[in-house]
Amino acid sequence: MMKKRIMILLFGLIAFNLTAQISEVKLYPNPFSDEVTIDITSKKFFRADYAIQVYDIIGRVLIQQNGELIFGKNEIAFNTSSLPGNGVYIFSISSEGDTSLVKGVKRMTVGIEDAQEVKSPVVYPNPVVNWMNISNLKEQQDYKISIFNLPGQLVFEMETRFQSIVNLDLTSLKTATYFMRITDHSDRIIYLKKFQKHGL
Repeated sequence: MMKKRIMILLFGLIAFNLTAQISEVKLYPNPFSDEVTIDITSKKFFRADYAIQVYDIIGRVLIQQNGELIFGKNEIAFNTSSLPGNGVYIFSISSEGDTSLVKGVKRMTVGIEDAQEVKSPVVYPNPVVNWMNISNLKEQQDYKISIFNLPGQLVFEMETRFQSIVNLDLTSLKTATYFMRITDHSDRIIYLKKFQKHGL
């Protein structure tokens, strides 16, 4: 009887370790300058290898780092001094087939003004099936809306003038994960987030 219980416990432990390895990823500070701390919570009881890649908005890998995770909370100091300043980057954290993506913003100077809340576009719904809406854009400005797949390929782009709500027809996109980037008239990135496209 005791042997049976031990076997059940072992099988349960193995099954648990075959599920997603990463439960949470955070960057701080964000915006950052020359170094950022990556806070990774691992659900795997045993040690697990990880890989961190930092991409720019067009999908180029700029930094790579490998290491080992332990169960629970892991704080990893990550040197970002080689990244060009004042840019938006995607941190990809992978461990044994499980991947999490986090957006980070590098500023050459991080001060009080960076902590202030900035009015940003509202994009919904997410996940999306056919139509996506964008609101909360500033008046009297031109915008470019670009959508990239995970490898960084441009799959959708349109330019628009201010409207109270912008409607995007995404029926042609395949079921997958994408990034949406919105730039203003001065080519400044004002929105960059991941979204899911579902089929009918």
